[in-house]
Formats: sequence, C-alpha cells, structure tokens
Amino acid sequence: MARGGEYILDIIVCIKAVPETNDLKINSQSNTVVREGTKSVINPFDVYAVEEGLRIREREGGTVSVVSMGILSSEAILRETIAMGADKAILLNDRCFGGSDTLATAYILSRAIKKINKFDLIICGRQSIDGDTSQVGPELAEKLNIPHITCVSKIEKISRDSIVCRRLTEDGYEIIDVSLPALITVTKGINEPRTPRIKDKLKAKNVPIRILNAEDIHADINYCGLKGSPTKVIKTFTPFYQNKCEIIYGTLEEKAKELVNKLLARDALSEFRDIFEEQDNSGYNIQRFGSPMFPIHIESKGPQIIGYDSNLKNEYRGIWIFGEQKNNTLSSITFELLGTGRRLADKLGVPLCAVIFGEDIEELAHVLAQNSADKVYMVDHPSLKHYIDELHTDVFVQLIRKHKPEIVLIGATTYGRSLAPRIASRLNTGLTADCTDLDIDLEKRLLLQTRPAFGGNLIATIICPEARPQISTVRPNAIKEKIASRIPTGRVIRENVTIPKYLRSKIVETVSNETEIVNLIQAEIIVSVGRGIGCPENIPVIENLAKILNGAIGATRAVVDLGWIDYSHQIGQTGKTVVPKIYIACGISGAIQHITGMSTSNIIIAINNDPNAPIFKVADYGVIANLMDFIPVLTSELANKIENYTKK
Repeated sequence: MARGGEYILDIIVCIKAVPETNDLKINSQSNTVVREGTKSVINPFDVYAVEEGLRIREREGGTVSVVSMGILSSEAILRETIAMGADKAILLNDRCFGGSDTLATAYILSRAIKKINKFDLIICGRQSIDGDTSQVGPELAEKLNIPHITCVSKIEKISRDSIVCRRLTEDGYEIIDVSLPALITVTKGINEPRTPRIKDKLKAKNVPIRILNAEDIHADINYCGLKGSPTKVIKTFTPFYQNKCEIIYGTLEEKAKELVNKLLARDALSEFRDIFEEQDNSGYNIQRFGSPMFPIHIESKGPQIIGYDSNLKNEYRGIWIFGEQKNNTLSSITFELLGTGRRLADKLGVPLCAVIFGEDIEELAHVLAQNSADKVYMVDHPSLKHYIDELHTDVFVQLIRKHKPEIVLIGATTYGRSLAPRIASRLNTGLTADCTDLDIDLEKRLLLQTRPAFGGNLIATIICPEARPQISTVRPNAIKEKIASRIPTGRVIRENVTIPKYLRSKIVETVSNETEIVNLIQAEIIVSVGRGIGCPENIPVIENLAKILNGAIGATRAVVDLGWIDYSHQIGQTGKTVVPKIYIACGISGAIQHITGMSTSNIIIAINNDPNAPIFKVADYGVIANLMDFIPVLTSELANKIENYTKK
C-alpha cells in the first residue's frame, strides 16, 4: 500500500498449531482432535511461510502480521514468529470456533483479515501436517475474492501491482503472474528459515498478542465451528501395519533372482511391460484407447445459471469427474476417476458425467465418452488452454449451478488440490481431500469419503450430510478400478459459458522435465534412498535401478536435509504422499514420518543392512545386505528378466 508517497507491502502470514503426531488424542464423541493438553508445534510448512514474508519485507519494506486460529496456548507458537521477526501477531480464539473444518476455518480467517483491513499479500504453508488437505489457502482466497497460487517454490518478482511466482507441478513448474492483493501457499524448499536468537526469544515474551473472538471480527457463528462445517467425521481408526515381511536369504545373486522371481509370480513385471509400451510419465497416451470408433455426437447448449441452495439437496443428482488434461493429454488420474465414478454411479443408479476444459479438446472428450462416461460436458475455448485457478473455478461453478451434480470427484494433483477448494468455497459446500477410498451410503445417498490424516496415524471417514455437491479429491493410484468401454459411446455436450474478460492471473511460462522435479505422485514404480546410501556419490547406483524400471527417484527427509538430493524427491509427512505399484526402499530406516508417505504402496521392498530396521515391519519383501553390493546385482538381474519378459 502507498503511504505518503512511499510504497510498502503489508503481508499477512497464516499459521497453525499442530499436535505432534506421537501425542495425538481424539474426542470419541465428536471425532475431532483434542487440542487442550496436547503438545503442539508450529506447522512445519508455516515456518517457511513466515520466513518468506520476512524476506520480502527485508527486500521491499513493509510489515508482517501473523494470524492463527486456536486455543489460548497457541500464543506460544505466535511468540515464536515474533522472535523470528514478525511485527505483530493475532490469535483468533472463541469456543464457537472449535471443530471447524477447512471451510469454516477459511471463513473465520477471512473475517479476521477483513477486520485488519489492509493487506497486499497473504502467505500460507502448502498444507498442515495434521489435516494434510491443502484446502484452507485456496478457500480463504475465494472468501476474500483474490487470486491465489499454490505450491510456490520461488518468488521471481514482486512489485506494487503484482507478484510473479514459480509453482511446482507434477512434471515441472510454471511461472505465474497474478495481480495484488493475492494469496500464495509455499513449499518447504522455498527458503531456509532463520533460527531466532535467545535475546529475540526473550523479547518476544513481552510482546502483546492480540486476541480476537467471533464478535470482534463480526463472524456469524452459524458459519463457525462444528455448526458451520459442512463436512462431518463419522468414524476414525488407527491403521494397523501387519508384520508381513518375507526376508529373502542367500548370496547376493540368489537374493536378486528370488526377489525378481517373486515379482514375476505376482505378475508385477507385466506391469513394467505395460509401462514401457503404453504409458509415459505425463499421463495416458490417447492412442492406447484408439482413434474414434464411433461418430462424435456433440450437442450445443446455452448457459442456464441457477442459484445454489444447500437446502435443496434433493435436486442434485448424478456423479461428475473432472477430466484433467495438460497439453491435450489426459492425466492418468482422470481414468482412475472414471473407474471409481462408474462404480459409485451404478450403485446410486445415476449417470456418470465427465467435465473437461481446454482448447481443441474434442478428441479428448470423445475418449472420455468411450470410457465409462455417459455424458461429457466440454468447454472448448482458447482461454482455457492452460490451467488458471480463477477461470477454471468460474467455469466449473457455472456448470455445477446449471446441472446440479450430487457428487464431484477431482484428482488430488497440483491443479486438483488448488481447484477443488476454490469451487467448494464459492459454493459453501463440503470438500474432503486426498481420499483413498470412496463408497455410498445408499439409505442416505451420502458419499463415504475415507482418507488418512495426522501423518497417516489416523484414518477418517467423512460425510457431507447437507450441502451439495459433495466434493472429493482422490489420491492418484489409491483407488484402482476397471474402466468399461461404451458401445455406443456416451454423449459429448458442448457447453456455452461466460468467460471473464479480465483475468487477474496469467501463465508466463511452462517448463516440463527440464529440472530435477519428478512426477512421484503418478509414478508406478519408485526407488527411494535414505541416509543408508552413505554419500551422494552413491545415488547414481540407485538411479540406474530406477532407470531400468522406468521408475522415479524418491528420498527421505534426512537425505534432502543433507543436501544430497532436491526437495522435490522427498516422500513423507513433510514431502509427498505416494501410492506406487512398486516401492523400493534403499537404506531407509523406516521412521514414521517417512512411512506415512508410502505405506499404502502395493508392493514394498526394503533393502537395508540393519535387520532390526522398522522399514521391514511394513515391507512385503526384505533383503538384508549392503546397498552398494546388492543394488548393482539386482539391477543386472532385473534388466535381464525384463528384456526376456517383454520379448514374449
């Protein structure tokens, strides 16, 4: 904001106190986390958000205000940010805030920020390690009617009118320019947070923390807490890891041969063959489904905007999936959603519809119509060539208000985790993130959404009983179901929507596969390295194994923190959550923070010279050996077997 001819930036950083995962308590009545009496720490991703705000202030001038919603003991984490250098801190505390889901949280934060009145930039951590939803940032931006960018790994430039950021995607990154005021969510690798000095910590103890309640921020209590939360947790349980590991013994050569034979026996190498022949890392090859076998039937319909009313839920029928595409290639999660959506639609006795946006996408729409979709709503426009949060949200909401689906499924990708919260926030409906299982309560016509939380230490089943549509993002590779080809093909309907003339966001540049960023989320095979690798010079040995399997390289936090490999490879509580068909853990001890990011892999192979390593408790197969001795032997054996197998 300009003051007396001088321009300074007013920055707000939103942070959260999260319980330590080994100190977790659940209220059996409400199925919510017990915060009182539980040791809490500042959410790790939020520390990077605070640091980035401070760095911007130091470069550009301005103020940094930190806002958190929580119990009174949350003052402690706010004082940590004051010690780091924040100018002031605000705690939102009211009994009516308790039990808020992400939508209610975003509403409360928006009311507080409107009371603060002046801001140019809001910074949030990419996600919290308790809920792990990545929803609050985009939902807050929608409530404030400002643009947002998620997964920011670098701020390229900032001025009085705009901010240019680098956003990580599954296959690279994008440079995005948005006008201010705006909101960004930042990743772990964006900076190295400072450690406060002792004198700064002592000084922070005497800085007053402003405490605001619902009345202070003019919040409607009907939109706060459990009362204002459209989603409800109906069941929680702790996952049970059965010690199923089969240790493979013998010489190095015997171990390698037996391991490969066991994979062959489970038909795992046929999946490797499919990867070589039918799929690349950017998504499904359309040619796999053939050129159009049937005439393309496209209907044109004009817009019919209908106001949303959550009390009219019986008017909502049908299941939708979002057909995510990039560079006119459908992502693999799109086909996973078609399989899941078909099962759910058949159970409810309703149509399955796909929604797809882009430029020159008729062929893609036809592929969806051939593969399980009864209808495909297509919006083909040059403005939709690249994914833009505001624009895609606006178009999607227009279609939802017009056709009124009862369930919407979106992939939990970079785009999906940014799009779904903004849609839910605009419609004031419930959203459950990162689902690993979906089912239907037929009696109540409710979507049963199951997802991990608190670093995988808890599994929750969530419903959205009243608001519509019920929206879920689905973790890639988590739910595998067959897709039925349709004869005749489903209908492709060209929708006419209103495209905004002015957009506050624009894609400046898209970079794919030119950096160390890897598509771990959609990888079928991951070879991961831990500190047991010994030194960074040994990583090429692991890369050779990954290459022969057409796999991606993962890593533990310890390896990333040592600087041996880029953060984009990190798997675990503060990294990525993956569900590959094959996960090979090389020199990984098996800390719970890492296991939570990979424990649902289909086949887990642990290679470690420590027979007591915890990783063996979650592995299917274990090899006790020195990595540098065993990995080259395994690589050679796999190369020979795969070569022979693919010749069949």
